Amino acid sequence: MKSAYRTEIDGFRALAVLPVISYHAAIGPFSGGFVGVDVFFVLSGYLITGLIVEDLEQDRFSIVQFYERRARRLLPALCLVLVICLPFAWALMIPEQLAGFARSLLATGLFASNILFWRESDYFGPAAEEKPLLHTWSLGVEEQFYVLFPLLLMLVWRHGGRSWIRPILAVAALASLLLSEWGARHYPDANFYLLPSRGWELLAGALCALMPSTRSRWDGVAALIGIGLVLGAMLAYDSTTPFPSIHALVPVGGTVLILRFAVTGTFVAKLLSTRPLVLIGLISYSAYLWHQPLMAFARLQWWIPQGSGLMAVMAGLSLALAYPTWRFVEAPFRGARPRALPGRRALFAGSGGVLATMIALGSIGHLANGFPSRLPDGFEDFHAEGRFEAIRAGRCHYNQQPPRAALDLFVSEWDCRPKRQAAGLPRLVVYGDSHAADVAMALRSAGLDPLQVGGMACPLLEGRGGPHCDPLLKLFLDEVRPGDWILLANRCSRDELEAESLRRVIDFWSHRGARVLLFSPLPEFTHYERIRVMRQAEGLAGMTPDFGPAIRFAEQMQTLEMGESWAVLDSWTLFCPEGQDCGAHGPEGFLYFDADHLAPAGADRFGANLRDALIGMTHHATARASLQ
Repeated sequence: MKSAYRTEIDGFRALAVLPVISYHAAIGPFSGGFVGVDVFFVLSGYLITGLIVEDLEQDRFSIVQFYERRARRLLPALCLVLVICLPFAWALMIPEQLAGFARSLLATGLFASNILFWRESDYFGPAAEEKPLLHTWSLGVEEQFYVLFPLLLMLVWRHGGRSWIRPILAVAALASLLLSEWGARHYPDANFYLLPSRGWELLAGALCALMPSTRSRWDGVAALIGIGLVLGAMLAYDSTTPFPSIHALVPVGGTVLILRFAVTGTFVAKLLSTRPLVLIGLISYSAYLWHQPLMAFARLQWWIPQGSGLMAVMAGLSLALAYPTWRFVEAPFRGARPRALPGRRALFAGSGGVLATMIALGSIGHLANGFPSRLPDGFEDFHAEGRFEAIRAGRCHYNQQPPRAALDLFVSEWDCRPKRQAAGLPRLVVYGDSHAADVAMALRSAGLDPLQVGGMACPLLEGRGGPHCDPLLKLFLDEVRPGDWILLANRCSRDELEAESLRRVIDFWSHRGARVLLFSPLPEFTHYERIRVMRQAEGLAGMTPDFGPAIRFAEQMQTLEMGESWAVLDSWTLFCPEGQDCGAHGPEGFLYFDADHLAPAGADRFGANLRDALIGMTHHATARASLQ
């Protein structure tokens, strides 16, 4: 088995990385641009297997040399990007954000960021856009694969020879695929981030590398089908597509067809071998490393107008930075005779030293809670435990806070049923994410006592969100009674604002309780924390919130039919009744806690108006019933 350089593979890398960058920038037609990462997984499995098997056949494979190759390929550019991120994170992030960045820095240094983000972040959620190192989850998957896969090949080769490799890898790939199909329905976040449900994509590339190389007159047609499958998935899929799952067979199968049949002379090979695509493919790794930090830090800057124009600039800048990074950082470390740190010991010592420093800095940043002492006096007081107490975190709202930080303990000891019921009102039950916790807090401030269940970043549908969300949803549904009024609220991601996703919410919650009240997204004061720190109250009073998600929500809801038991409550009207000039700060003090959560004073205002609206709806329902 002889590995030869194929220019079309570099061109194919361009076809993978450009949609990923476009997707994260929220520009262009690639609603499924995240599929580009799956293409990279298949490519990685294909190339790595070819190199390992070639060395095994010639009895020259060395596990140490293999890891040296991987270190030279991945670490120099990664270390550069991590170091460059440090001053921007320090300057632009508030303590909570910096502590999260520190944890991701630590996890990236350990090649375990996929595990961290599985526990902390919904890849498709709005908060993920401000995480500079979110994209390193894929490096974690690959590095974990690289630890196990060569050892497996060595073991099988030694005891069974080449004939055993393909059936063993095929069985492992099938098991991983079935796991991903099951995981997509039951544990979607773990399924997205973790190696066991991603491994089959890398193994598909490995099996492709082990296929005998034969030519056919149908090669060109098969390669065209492959291109169609990959591009079709990128254009047709979105964040509501269960992924990875059997749906991932489309781009993975398309990638295998291209690798297998886009041979020299075919139209696809000629297309992918064009100079612009090959050049972008050569710099694709560096472009991938740069794009997420650039976009995340740009979104954190309140003085720069946000929008697709800014993200397009960041996308272009990621490509512009990628070329010198490839030329002067990646290339000198690679090749048969690397110019930079040619000795193995020097390479491991240098890269290991940088990663150890990142691990140490990440640990310190996490333990220091994001260094709140960097900010003006009073900031820590505002970000103290008062909010957690107000939303009953750790008791009614699960966000890994004491006294019940463990999910099993939270569910088993949950007791947030109403102790009393307001006269003339039905029992109110609240479910959702931290925005639903705000609704419950507002109701209590208005003298009402709702039942409350919710969790951090939990959507309104089962099978989505973190591993804690479905148990919380089951707990809530078990508590709902036929006469209850269900109040639903969450911070919607882009795709949760699409009509199809909202229709599924309506279908899921219909026929539960007596009425279902869905809150529109509360408009967000972008960069609220930064402006509050730098300009204090005078800067907040004149801020204008971002109504984009609320407008999108209203437009989509108008296209959907809801039963008589449904009602949509306008969150902004409840916070800011018509005729008032509302900012994030008012005579009562701070009205928002952060960009999208209410402070106690804001909850008082919201709750009073919500109580009046509920009383009015109750009287209307009673009057209508008396006329029937």
